[in-house]
Amino acid sequence: MTFRLAVLVSAMVSVTVACGAGNGTRPATRRRGTEGSVPATAASSDPANEICATMVRDAIAQLVPAAPLLGAPTLAKTGDRTTCTYRFSPSGTLTLTVDEPATNQAAVAVYHEREAQAVSPQPADGLGSAAFVTQGGSTVMVKDNKVLAVDVSQLPPGVDRRQVSGSLAAQIAACWTG
Repeated sequence: MTFRLAVLVSAMVSVTVACGAGNGTRPATRRRGTEGSVPATAASSDPANEICATMVRDAIAQLVPAAPLLGAPTLAKTGDRTTCTYRFSPSGTLTLTVDEPATNQAAVAVYHEREAQAVSPQPADGLGSAAFVTQGGSTVMVKDNKVLAVDVSQLPPGVDRRQVSGSLAAQIAACWTG
């Protein structure tokens, strides 16, 4: 089965993400230069912040059932970049990053920078304007002025990294309209 077909099938048969759905719980936000966490203040309908929404957490829990999630995800913002890190018990992480520059052209440039840094990137059809999957199974895609990276390199052992990253990328991209 090609990666494109696998992504489309996994997006259809796994969790249906309710785009813009209420958060229920807010992720912890870690700001530079501060200790500890403070509640996130951004609305969950903001596409970059949706990576930390309850709908994504629920999707991750279903895609990685053998490793329970620990606590709320951690949301961090630096410039045009939003990062959400999910932690698993007993160990492991999954990190979602959205770069959201001002223009589509700038987003394509960010995408190509990530592609140039990736180990053995392979095209992944069916995701955004362009997408690739790394040798380790992480997925990066560009859609409009957003670049999504699903870093599965630190998932617990025994998890199908490529399936998890492709499914999450497809589900999140489906929420990004514009």
